[in-house]
Amino acid sequence: MALTVKIGVAGSEVDLTSKLVHNSLRVEQRADSFVSTCSLQLIDKDAHLGATLTVREKHSILVEDGAVKYFAGVVANVDIETMPADGSEALVYHIECQDYNILVEEVTIDQLQEYAAAQDDAIIDDLFDTYLPEINSHGPGGAPAGYVQHLHVFAEISFVDITLREALDRIATEVESVALEGYWYIDFDKYLHYFNVEDNAPSWFLSDDPGELPDATNLVDNPSLEVNVTDFWNGQAIETLERSATEAKYGDYSARIYESACGANEYFYSDFITVSPNTYYTLTAWIKKTICTGTGSISILWYTAGGAYISTTSIFLDSGTHDWKRYTVSGESPATAGKVRLWTLCTPGVTATTEFEAYVDGIQFEESSAATDYLDGSLGAGYAWDGDAHNSDSTRTSIASYSYLAAIRRSRMGASIINRILVIGAEMALFVQDKDSYDYYGKWFEAPVRDNTLLSVAEIQVFGHSHLARWAYHDETNDITTLQS
Repeated sequence: MALTVKIGVAGSEVDLTSKLVHNSLRVEQRADSFVSTCSLQLIDKDAHLGATLTVREKHSILVEDGAVKYFAGVVANVDIETMPADGSEALVYHIECQDYNILVEEVTIDQLQEYAAAQDDAIIDDLFDTYLPEINSHGPGGAPAGYVQHLHVFAEISFVDITLREALDRIATEVESVALEGYWYIDFDKYLHYFNVEDNAPSWFLSDDPGELPDATNLVDNPSLEVNVTDFWNGQAIETLERSATEAKYGDYSARIYESACGANEYFYSDFITVSPNTYYTLTAWIKKTICTGTGSISILWYTAGGAYISTTSIFLDSGTHDWKRYTVSGESPATAGKVRLWTLCTPGVTATTEFEAYVDGIQFEESSAATDYLDGSLGAGYAWDGDAHNSDSTRTSIASYSYLAAIRRSRMGASIINRILVIGAEMALFVQDKDSYDYYGKWFEAPVRDNTLLSVAEIQVFGHSHLARWAYHDETNDITTLQS
C-alpha cells in the first residue's frame, strides 16, 4: 500500500497526494494530552489555469496507508502563498489540522441539561446524542459497541452555556478521589474513549518521574575518566589525550582530546566489550566541542568473538563547537557478533588540517534499544561498581523491580506487533507507535526519538527504536510474554 492524503467535505474527500510538497507532511500524536495534529503543504501548479484546489477550514482530512490511519480530523487553518514554478505561478497551501477532539470545542451546550442519580457513561452518551451525534459515544454494550466506560455515579450535575469539552472535563474530574478520575479522547474513527487510568494501566512500569529509573548496567569500565584515560581507553594517532579538570560533566574530570591539525583517522576508542548476537545495545557519551570545524562521530564497531570486524553503527556529531551534549547511537548486534569496540570520538567529518579540541565524559554502553540515564558506581544509593571503582562495570538497581525493558521489547518484537514510524520535521524525529494500543483504543501512543542516521522512508519503516510513552495502554487480555516470544 501507499500513503495517501485526502481532503474535502466529510465522506467525499479528494485524493491530493500528488499535490503534496515533498517532506512537508508532519503528524504529531501526543499521548500525554490525547491530541493529534497534522501540518502539510500542497502545491497547485495549475492555478494560472483557474483550476485551483478546494481546501477550506473545517474540511475533513485523512492520512492513510491502506487500513492504517495515521491521521484523521479537520482542517483548522489554511494560508495560501504565490510562488514561481515552471515559468508560471503556483499556489502553495500551508495547512494546519487537528484531530476530531477539536469538535467538542466547537459545540456549546446552550440548554440546561440536568442529571440526578445518573451514571457518568449515561450522561456522556446523552450529551453526545444531543449535541454531537456524529461521534460514537456508546459503551461496550452499545450498538454499535463503543469505548465509554462506567466509572462513577453523580448524585446530581448540570451543564449550561459551556462547551462539550468543558462538560466532559467536569464529568471526568468532579469525583471523590483521583482513583475515580476519567480520561477521554476521540479517535480517528470518531469513537469517544472514556476510561480510568487505574483500570487500564499497563502491566509493566512506565513513568515520567525521573526518580524512578529502570535497572541498568553500564558496560564501560572507566566511564567518567576520574582516575585516568588509559584504563579501558586508547588513543589512535591523537596528538593530546589527557585527563582534564578544565571541563567535567560527571565527577571532577573528563577526557581532553586535542589536535593542532586534524588527520583523517584519529579516534578515542575502548577495549573490547563482550556482547550477545541479535541484541540491541546503546552507546551514549557526553561531548563538549570547544574548537572544531566540521563534525566528528561516535560509533559502535561490531566484531566476532574471534576479533574479526563485521560492521559499524555510527552517527555524526553536530557541526562546529557546542556545550555539553549527550550523543546516542543504538543498534542491533549482527548474528555473528561476539564483542564490540566503542569509538567514542572520531575525527572523520572534522575538516582536515584544522585545529580541534573536545572533552568527553559520562560514557555509557548498555544492553538496551534506547538510552537510560547515565550511571556509574559513584552516584549514591542504588548504584554500585562490579569491581574496582572507576575501573569496572557499574549497575543501577531501583528500589522496586520494574520491567521497563520488557515493555520496550514488546513494542519492537513479536509477529503481532507492527511498528509504524513517521518522519516529522527536518531533524528526522521518529515516532514509534504501539500497534496494540491502536487496535484496542483506536489511537497510537508513542514517544519521540531522534536519529539522524536514517535517511530513507524504507529504512525508517523497518528500523524502529523502541520507546513507549507514559500513556501506553493495552488490552489486558493480551499476554506480554506471548507478544515478546
